[in-house]
Amino acid sequence: MIGNPNFNGESDCGSGYAMMEQISHRGKMPDAVICANNYIAYGCVNALHDRNIQIPKDVGILMFDDYPFSKILKPMLTVVNATTNYGENIYIVGNVPELGSWNVDECTEAMLNPGYPEWYLPVSVPANTTIEFKFIKKDASGNVMWESGGNRVIASSGEKSGVIDTEVYIWR
Repeated sequence: MIGNPNFNGESDCGSGYAMMEQISHRGKMPDAVICANNYIAYGCVNALHDRNIQIPKDVGILMFDDYPFSKILKPMLTVVNATTNYGENIYIVGNVPELGSWNVDECTEAMLNPGYPEWYLPVSVPANTTIEFKFIKKDASGNVMWESGGNRVIASSGEKSGVIDTEVYIWR
């Protein structure tokens, strides 16, 4: 982002929304926004949703705190508990285009892990769809390790702005 990337406001949803509006009016959107707490992040998510900007495809949101955010986010929030080696990241790949249509080179961006070993990623998926997916590890050289076992399956909400509250998955 060009210029000062810092925005100040209160630690609430309204300020998060207002700060994201300021960011979006500056021109090119950043790859990701780091929020000081989950309330600000929730406001940012709502502002992006209102502008039809997809998370994490268009903009990633990094949030802190230990608030059960998946209960109120509009996109699906996926969390997996997985240990990794230095240089490895966790990704989600699955049967819908938003998850790469099983192509590891087209899957989601790397999951976020401020609470290692838990990794999370908000993912916008089609409404009213049965989604099959797996977690993969990729190292810095692009080598891929698929988790073991069968595909994981979840049904997305029937509402366009519905929420899926996923469990905390354990890497298999």
